[in-house]
Amino acid sequence: MSSKQELKPDPVEIHRKIDLLIDNLINIRDDTGEFLVHLKNGKTIQAKCWNGWEWTHGVGLYGIWKIYSMTGKDSYLKIIEDWFAARFSEGGTKYGGMQHITYVDENEQELWDDTLMMTVMPLVKIGKLLGRDEYIAEAKRQCLVHVKYLFDTRSGLFFHGWKFTDKTGGHNFADARWARGNSWCTMVIPDILELLDLDVDDPLRCHLCETLEAQCEALKRLQSDSGAWHTLLDHEDSYLEASATAGFAYGILKAVRRRYIGDKYRDVGRRAIQSVLGDVDEQGELRNTSYGTPMGHNLQFYKDIPITSMPYGQAMAIMALAEYLWTFL
Repeated sequence: MSSKQELKPDPVEIHRKIDLLIDNLINIRDDTGEFLVHLKNGKTIQAKCWNGWEWTHGVGLYGIWKIYSMTGKDSYLKIIEDWFAARFSEGGTKYGGMQHITYVDENEQELWDDTLMMTVMPLVKIGKLLGRDEYIAEAKRQCLVHVKYLFDTRSGLFFHGWKFTDKTGGHNFADARWARGNSWCTMVIPDILELLDLDVDDPLRCHLCETLEAQCEALKRLQSDSGAWHTLLDHEDSYLEASATAGFAYGILKAVRRRYIGDKYRDVGRRAIQSVLGDVDEQGELRNTSYGTPMGHNLQFYKDIPITSMPYGQAMAIMALAEYLWTFL
């Protein structure tokens, strides 16, 4: 039985094919517009062409980085550097804030409560894991920027969002003190402080602790008899909402345990836990959870958000109840 000849592709040919692939990658066009994603604000997402900022481009850059890492070829690195230079030249959110982009809208020049939980906290973790101090420094900056534009000094609560505008300087949309958005802040501040492990007298730690305590003072005042909070915190005609209540329970109890805020808020957290327990049915669903909530331009928008079980609601309840268990450890 004759053995088959071993297949050995020519390395020179492989390099030629790689260069062809890269050349095609950076020159992909969509002349017909067939594959453009049209957003409701009139903008389009370039998921196909090279000159865009989407996950598709990220994978493309990753592929080029892989071959650069292997070969050290300067022309590959230049493609990567040129792409980033072009994207940065297009501008970002004013004063360096992280724009809260969602899968349905770019939300140009907008800051949201959600970003602290979804982006800034992971940035701290990545910085610690990889030993990248610049990531941690950027996360600290984002905390300050978001508190600056989203915290309402009159009420002690957070507005859902902020938008920079050329004509007026900016606005907080509907001035909505939305419960779940506030709860993201309540949750993330103690988590970030724990990760950063700052000295007690560190200015950033003091600033975030004082901001959190001011918020908790307002939450204590606005908590309903059931232990839950309304989906618009300062509007009793809006429904009581379970995911935010769970988020507040987690953040308050953890902040008390870590001594970021005073012990007088412990009962606020415990009352919230009782409400969360009452909202978990025998099938394990956290009832009274509001659906995903983009930025609202009027308060009625928040009152009309439908109620349904959601992954974040389930997770927030798990976090709240797990934090409460520290009481018994």
